[in-house]
Amino acid sequence: CNVSRAPLRLGTAEQERNCAQYADWVLSQTSGSAYDLVVTSERQSAQVRGEDWPGTRREATAAYTDYLRRWADSGATVVVLQDQVVPDGETRRVPECLARTDLDIDACSWPARPPVPTDPDAPRFMDPLYDAARALDHPRVRWVDTHDLLCPDGVCRPVVGGVVTLFDASHYTATYAATMAPATAAAARPSAN
Repeated sequence: CNVSRAPLRLGTAEQERNCAQYADWVLSQTSGSAYDLVVTSERQSAQVRGEDWPGTRREATAAYTDYLRRWADSGATVVVLQDQVVPDGETRRVPECLARTDLDIDACSWPARPPVPTDPDAPRFMDPLYDAARALDHPRVRWVDTHDLLCPDGVCRPVVGGVVTLFDASHYTATYAATMAPATAAAARPSAN
């Protein structure tokens, strides 16, 4: 589920309703005086109902802009971490790839910008939350370009600074996330972005 009001096209109407309810619940639990800092990251993994992929990017970005504005207008500083392209094929599960290849970092690396599929219905990587944060001119909305950290030179690495980056195909290890703390803390300061 994505935390926005853009209705997702999922397998069933019940799943779509549940995701919409979850998104509303997250906003209600994290807005107002509940938190003074919200750190978030989220890629778009499903199309918006009734939209193709370009329409999904447009609608999802608008919906995320609304959520970012609501969080920030409630008094919270919002820091959006750019999400990463998910590894595929043999590198899909990063730790398993490293184990299988005897820690061959090059064999377990993946492109920061995958090619756009030729099939118009095929899933594609997009990060409309990050796009919305970068476009929104709000003093409490900040962003962190994590590609500089994980994917220098256009290649995402399974190990950075001796630390495994992902514990599966799309979630940072706790240790790697801790190495990102200085960049996140810098973004949370009033002078950021």
